[in-house]
Order: sequence, then structure tokens, then C-alpha cells
Amino acid sequence: MSKRFLALAGLIFLTIFVFTGCKDIQDSFKPGSFGQTEEEQAMVEALTDKYGDLTEFGDPRFLETMVTSHVENFIPVDVVSKYNKDTEKLYVWFVYDNFNEDVLDIEWVYLDTDFSIHTFQSETGKDFGRGTFILEQPDDGWPTGKYKVSIRGRGIEDTVYFEIIDGPTVADALPFENGKITLPSSPGWYLTGWDYFISPVDASVVGGSYGGPELFDYHESQGGKNDFSYSIKRSDKNGKTLHAGTFHVTWTDPASYLAPGARATLTVNRTVEGWGISRLAASFDNGDLEPSRATSSVIRLVSPQGETAIADSFQGTMSSEKVIPEGKPGDKKAVRIILGNDYGFRYNYEWRE
Repeated sequence: MSKRFLALAGLIFLTIFVFTGCKDIQDSFKPGSFGQTEEEQAMVEALTDKYGDLTEFGDPRFLETMVTSHVENFIPVDVVSKYNKDTEKLYVWFVYDNFNEDVLDIEWVYLDTDFSIHTFQSETGKDFGRGTFILEQPDDGWPTGKYKVSIRGRGIEDTVYFEIIDGPTVADALPFENGKITLPSSPGWYLTGWDYFISPVDASVVGGSYGGPELFDYHESQGGKNDFSYSIKRSDKNGKTLHAGTFHVTWTDPASYLAPGARATLTVNRTVEGWGISRLAASFDNGDLEPSRATSSVIRLVSPQGETAIADSFQGTMSSEKVIPEGKPGDKKAVRIILGNDYGFRYNYEWRE
């Protein structure tokens, strides 16, 4: 299988289309303007209606990631779920927002053998833009099976899944009618926000060291979402340090949309040194729980080695041990990552149809 995909090296094409106003070496345009065609203006309106004003500042995000059979006027013509095995080109299309000349990685993967076909790298503009990345059919054809495209940058990740089959392409049109584009709305779990949980004994909470009368612990944290550091120092009553430890964690956010039947993932890089560091863990569970609690229906995220709680340094992707279930309109769920020592983040999701 690897040899088949290695033949793609000379057949991979890349196009990144950036909205006017997003990337220009002379900065001589009006920021936030996609372009002048009727289709582009319709796409601006559709995205604004669904996600709000893209020119507003906020957290980085990927919007409307999809695979399509073709791109016209920088707009996808449809949303493909299954390609025919004789399809000559595969297109992924997305919108990025709140980036600033950052490098994006766009990785195509054949899931049946977990083979990474190719990873594109491209620099964004100063705010928002569109990306289209094209993979051309190898000489001996596409292997049938399941595929994905993952887009990563600024600590976030979005993934779209599709299949290649021995049958007709399956796609839903992205209609442009009466001057409007109708964006698809798939049932699933949509990210609505995130929360930070600080240890109740952090120095900023208790005003310094915690404990006594013989031993005192000083807990200190730095950083924020996607890049977080912690240190602990245990001292005696005379101020002599007896033990110390640190951890540093970077990670990607879970996808902004979780489809039922897919798996939640987090790519994590954790470094642990010294004494007193507790385990890292992640889960998918009800949305109203504190980080330390879980229901009987909790879905743990596991490392490639099958660990649900990681004590030592770790670098890799954690995936939910079960697929994400369906919900009902208004249901709340969350992906939690417990970094260690009672610090963590919660990503809140709502089921929409």
C-alpha cells in the first residue's frame, strides 16, 4: 500500500485560495472582503449568518471543512461523502478565521491501514481565508476504503471523513439559488465554548503556599488553553525545599463538530519531571459535570497504548475508546482534558440538527 501512495509525490497539487482582504504582500486592500463575484458575496452572507462576522477578533477556528467534487469561483459545488474509485481529483475546502500568517498542516490519511498519504503546509493570511487542497489519482487508482483529511494550526484541529467506493459518487449539492448559498447543517455535536478549571490550591487562589504546620506545598500554573505549565514545590517549616516537580502540556482542541459514529481525538505533548505530578486523562461525558466527576456512560479517550490515565511524559493522539453517540436537540456534552493536579479544560458541545 505504501508504494502505491508514494507514487503520489509527483501527482499532488496544492491550491490555497485566500479571500481578498486576507493575504496581500502590500496590504493594499480592504480587510474582510472576500471578492466581488455574486457567488463569493453569497458565501460571505451564508457564513456570517451561521457563524457571525468573520472580521471580529476571537479564537482561531476552522469553518465548513468539507470534501467536494469540484471548486468553481473558489466555492465548492457540493459536499461529498463517498467518491467513485475512478475520480481523478479529491478536493478538501475550508475557511480559516482568526489566524495571523500561521502555518497550517493539511494531512490526507488512508484509514484502512492508517497510512499518511501526504501533509501539505501552507501559510495563512492575517485574518481569515479559504483553503483548497487537491489530491490527484495515482497511476494504479485509488484503494477503496475510508479516508480522512485533518487540518491543524494554532493548537486547533478539524477533520473531515469520506470513503472511496466501487460505485457512484455520493454528494449533496451546495445550491446557489436566488443569490443565496445554503450551507449544509449535519446533525451532530457542535462546539459552543470552553471552560478552564484551576486547582483549588493554586497559589493564586490560596494566596501562596498551602498546608502546614510542618510541610507546605506551593502550586503554580502558567499559560492557558493549548499550552499550559505547572510546578509544585514542597518545603519544610524552615523554607527548605524537599521535593519539586513540573509538567508542561501542549494539545490540539477537539474538532468543532463531532459527528455521531466518529471518534473524539486530542493530539497531546506532555513533559513530566520530578515529584508530585498526577495523571493526565481525557473523556467525553455529560456537559454539566466538574472535571473530577464522571457518569456511567463516560467515554474515555485512550492513548495508542490503551492508557486512559497517563502518568509520565507522552506524545501522541488520544482517541475515544467508543464512537460518539447520537443526541437530541438541546443535549449537552463535553470533552474534558485533565492535565494533572486538578487543572483542566472543558470543551462544551450541543446537539443540533
